[in-house]
Amino acid sequence: ERQSMSKTKRTGKSLLETSNTASTATMLTLGFSEAQAKRMKRVRRTLPMMEDSKAPCIDARKLWEQIGRPHGRFRDWAEFYIKPCTADDKLRAEISALKVQARGTPRTDYILSRDLSAHLAMQAHTDEGYEVRQYFLDMEKLAVRLSEHMGIRADAIIETDNKVTHQAYVGAGNAAKR
Repeated sequence: ERQSMSKTKRTGKSLLETSNTASTATMLTLGFSEAQAKRMKRVRRTLPMMEDSKAPCIDARKLWEQIGRPHGRFRDWAEFYIKPCTADDKLRAEISALKVQARGTPRTDYILSRDLSAHLAMQAHTDEGYEVRQYFLDMEKLAVRLSEHMGIRADAIIETDNKVTHQAYVGAGNAAKR
């Protein structure tokens, strides 16, 4: 019996969860299916949230692989989606292009910002691209549900704190009277 109590010890950790850090258990508690929770965790690894979402930090070749290799060859996909972005003044800072000599054939590798990577992933006409689009819809729902859930939990904590504080004042008042 003592072991089962230690497994359910409350730490308050769930109060600090965000849409980026929500555990599978929290997602299930909030009404998401097991498949949705797994998808959210999987895509979070591909497109992690970053403090500076405009700074180049995601390898475009790895992104291309993770979104199902649209256009068949990386070079074709980059030509169609990434190269036009390099001409756009607003997006140029979000892309770092690097010429690499690999096995005698020069190639260009790209490092993309998280925001640009998300845009490109959502444009992919692959099963993985669909999964990314669904992820963003799920994350929007998760953010709303977390805010509602945390509000309810915070209200209960505040109410308990107010009761404890009131009892402390009553106790101090009674002690002063004595």
